[in-house]
Amino acid sequence: MEYKGSKWRKWDLHVHTPISTHQNYGGDKSENWDKYVKQIEDLTNPYSVMGVNDYFTIEGYKKLIKFQEKGKLQNIELFPIIELRVRTFGSLGDKDAWKRVNLHVLFDNKNIEQIETQFLNLLKFEYSTIFKKTGLNRKNLIEFGECIIAETPVEKRLNTSPISVGFNNLNFSYRDICELLEKSGLNYIIALGKAEWDALRWDASIAEKKDIINRSHLMFTASASVKAYQRSANKLIEQSIKIPLLDCSDAHSYCDETDKDDNLIKDRLGNCNTWIKADKTFEGLKQVLYEPQNRLFIGELAPILPPRQIKSLKINFPSHTLIGRKGDKLEKASTFCLKGEKTINFSPFFTCLIGGRGSGKSTVLNLIAQKLEERNSFFDINNLYTIEGESTKKVKDLEPYVDVDGTSEVEYISQNQVEAFAEDKEELTSAIYERIVQNPKDSTGLDFRIIENKIIKNVERINAQIKDVKTVFEKRTHLKETKTFLSNDELIVNSSKNPQYSTITKQINTSGEKIEKINSSKLNYEELTTSLESLITKYDVTLVSPNIIDVEIQKIIGELKATLKNKFDEKIINNEIEKLTKEQILFSGKLEDYLKSQGLSQENINDYERAVKAIPQHKTAIELLTSEIENIDKSTKKFEEERKIYVSDRANLELLIKENLIPLNEDLKSTNPNVKDISFEYQYDIEKAKAAIFEDFWNYFEYKRPKEFGLNSPSDAVQRYLFGIEPQEVLTQTKVEFVSQFNTNNPKQAEQYLLKLFEEDAFFEIYQLIILRVLINPIKFKWITGFYDSKELRNSSFGQRCTAVIVALLNFGNKPLIIDEPEAHLDSKLIAEYLVDLVKRRKEERQIIFATHNANFVVNGDAELILHLEVDEHNETIITPLTIENTIHRDKLLLLEGGEEAFKKRDKRLIN
Repeated sequence: MEYKGSKWRKWDLHVHTPISTHQNYGGDKSENWDKYVKQIEDLTNPYSVMGVNDYFTIEGYKKLIKFQEKGKLQNIELFPIIELRVRTFGSLGDKDAWKRVNLHVLFDNKNIEQIETQFLNLLKFEYSTIFKKTGLNRKNLIEFGECIIAETPVEKRLNTSPISVGFNNLNFSYRDICELLEKSGLNYIIALGKAEWDALRWDASIAEKKDIINRSHLMFTASASVKAYQRSANKLIEQSIKIPLLDCSDAHSYCDETDKDDNLIKDRLGNCNTWIKADKTFEGLKQVLYEPQNRLFIGELAPILPPRQIKSLKINFPSHTLIGRKGDKLEKASTFCLKGEKTINFSPFFTCLIGGRGSGKSTVLNLIAQKLEERNSFFDINNLYTIEGESTKKVKDLEPYVDVDGTSEVEYISQNQVEAFAEDKEELTSAIYERIVQNPKDSTGLDFRIIENKIIKNVERINAQIKDVKTVFEKRTHLKETKTFLSNDELIVNSSKNPQYSTITKQINTSGEKIEKINSSKLNYEELTTSLESLITKYDVTLVSPNIIDVEIQKIIGELKATLKNKFDEKIINNEIEKLTKEQILFSGKLEDYLKSQGLSQENINDYERAVKAIPQHKTAIELLTSEIENIDKSTKKFEEERKIYVSDRANLELLIKENLIPLNEDLKSTNPNVKDISFEYQYDIEKAKAAIFEDFWNYFEYKRPKEFGLNSPSDAVQRYLFGIEPQEVLTQTKVEFVSQFNTNNPKQAEQYLLKLFEEDAFFEIYQLIILRVLINPIKFKWITGFYDSKELRNSSFGQRCTAVIVALLNFGNKPLIIDEPEAHLDSKLIAEYLVDLVKRRKEERQIIFATHNANFVVNGDAELILHLEVDEHNETIITPLTIENTIHRDKLLLLEGGEEAFKKRDKRLIN
């Protein structure tokens, strides 16, 4: 069975049995006991722990133990409870409505016989000369009842049994009970009945009321509902009463018992809403006294566990596995301490790995990190080797040896990573940002991922625009060259005015233009069909439950498929091209004959023929280029309209970051004198942005740098002149305004290069787009600055920086948080008086796993599971799971740094 330490279990510590003096089970009969036990076993929310309360006797408890010995109630731990009335009365406000205060004493179930010998048999009940006895048992109680009946006038006697009369008249001094318990040597917890204690009036018996509560450890209530319990708990808070309030069934009836109106009665089996996070032991219950906020929950169902968990790490390394430093010879490798087959379970709340140096604590965490592809330095500096027969193989893949059960998303912080976060602003920014993205506060109506995706698309759109600008520049250059070629060839062709010559050249041009247009259209068709096929592949997805839009998409896809099936007959087009080509060849022959008849040389004839054939090609190219430029210009106009949206998207993401930092900064405000306020602020990292702008500029225009540009550091000089005007200002300038900053009379070499480059309008436009691409992207250029006591972290002490980082890591995010030795660089007092409380608060919302030597994290951080690691004589790690309430292994916790002091502090909380 997998053991994960302290976990939520249902505890009902006030349950009567068929042996109780007052009960509705039908009495101490075998058939009633059988029904009673079966109903407990059949409860849908079964008890894990039950306090057996039969007033003055533990006989019912003993009987249930016998049922367990016969195989019943196997999953339930039983504790004996004695319930006594004390000589303190409270008024319920009605005439003659007075009620004695009930006192419940819960005993450790490890010392059953001593409960009778050291407590019950020593209880004295003396009533003047009427009755004096020592020992609370059935025989004495009956005698006491008979004595009272004898002393009662005949006309006042009720038809009640002696034991009932004795029980109804029995009460003790609260102080006498407490003193006897203190002398008994027994392990016990005193619980006070809340209803009766409430009846003690503050205006009549304050001293008695306070004395009783101060001597008690717990308070019991039997609420009709969770809401009713909460009202009672709130009332105690208003009265500054700090002892825990437990909801109990106070069951006197079967779980299906109803009243006269056919409603389930309140005090029935199963009507309990108390959940305690602890082992099913007396020491487990005591944890509620130390940590009521973390160990006690009232609800119909157990609390919801943190949603993301590492459930277990399973390792199965061969027995001859070795570990060695990278670069060292294999002979220096040593036995790997985590060899063999092991399953290491983790609590969904807070797990601490403890043990001496070299016991494998860090290695366990690094195996998890490496398996889940989290950054860790352990496997950067170490190699694992397996010995198979006579060969030794380096372990390159953990897959055969390591398996992590649970989430694949964790945050792993190695021993040196806290220091890295404290020193590196990019590391810290990334850590904080990722955490607020995981758990955003929706105060703006915006969504991180949606805006991030929009910004990514905006960057892609700018990239497309840069490409378009460059394409238009190249096409305009090509268009200009083509027009020149056309003009030159037309001069050649038009040099002769002979009608016969004109007719022939016109016929050649006509055929040539038709061929060029067909070929151009053919290319367009091929590009179109390829694009459509790509669209079909992208959107032709079979969905299990398509919605209306999905159906419409599939309708369009179907139409596209049908269109592509109905292709034109390419044979017809090829025949047309073949026919036109023959015509062109025929007319070209006629032209050659004519030119020869005119006495031209073969060289001139060739020039005429080339020019005649080239003219239709030039015209088609000019027409196509002009059309392409016009289309890109339309896209450019649309881009100009979109630029405002790009700026708006940046502003929205920045607003979202700032808004999400506000509540986090509120959480980081310290109420501890040892820790100052920690906060984080967002900035756009303009220096990093400028570096990126210049890098993009320098790389993009590399092909435009003259080879003779021979400065020692040309980029430094260019950058200095380029940023003579801040990049964000360049976006609103014209090219003329921008280049006016350069010295045009005697420019430096870098200035010459920039002046020459920006002669082209397109290159200045591309530079502006490079700037825009960077400035609209806070994803890449965000900077979250940390502050400690209003002082920027980089100006704070190293310890303060580490404190801020640890606090931020714990506060932000909901992924499992794994930290190797979080106490490094931190003050012990800070851990004890501040961080342990933060851990206790956060572990209910996210799984936390520490490898630590610090007892304050383990003990006062109230770890639900402690994994003790030690290496045996074969250098193999032995892992012992334990809990704080596990006293058998308490010595292992006392050996931690500050272990004894940590337990003293925990005990002090109980005393206070």
